[in-house]
Amino acid sequence: MAGAALAGADAAARPVPRTGLLGVRGHRRPAQRRVLRPAVPRPAVLQRLHHYSALRTGFALLPAVGVVAVGSALAGRLTARTGPRLPMVVGLVVGAAGLFGWLPAGPATPYAVLVAPMAAAGFGTALTMPASTAAVMEAAPGARSGAAAAVFNAGRQIGSTLGVALFGTLVAGGLVPGLHAAVVLGGTGFLLAAALAARYIPRAGKPI
Repeated sequence: MAGAALAGADAAARPVPRTGLLGVRGHRRPAQRRVLRPAVPRPAVLQRLHHYSALRTGFALLPAVGVVAVGSALAGRLTARTGPRLPMVVGLVVGAAGLFGWLPAGPATPYAVLVAPMAAAGFGTALTMPASTAAVMEAAPGARSGAAAAVFNAGRQIGSTLGVALFGTLVAGGLVPGLHAAVVLGGTGFLLAAALAARYIPRAGKPI
């Protein structure tokens, strides 16, 4: 869960010296590998902690899924109006709040307590991802914008894979302690990424 947020955070802060797409002057890889889908494997948590059936788990995840369309639509409009910086920072902060909202999770935690964190994490990610893609494509030469988007998406998938593996490692010693450790790491990584986005992604109208 914290994989991409932590793995790519320092990459945003330093130029890449190699030539080619990643060596374009001024290109700091502002969003590449920064955001991992902040999904604590929520189905596993709901099924193992609350003993939900598969069907009930699907319905329980609707708050997280339903806000994705809203966040993505808002991200496109906001990015077009203000540039990618604002939606990236806001989305990462909201996503971090959603992750930290899982800290009370435990066997006795009512489902209602988890609805807002699930929605916040889903909305924050949906708000961040389109803006992150736009930031990467703006940082690349026009002829290579498609390749830049492909590199970004590949990095995001790698980060997602590492995040799930990290979560599995953390919960090996106990689901609840591992979950709490994972959300702390993930939320901290999201906040770090938000700070780096605020520092290195230019405001609208300023060159990258």
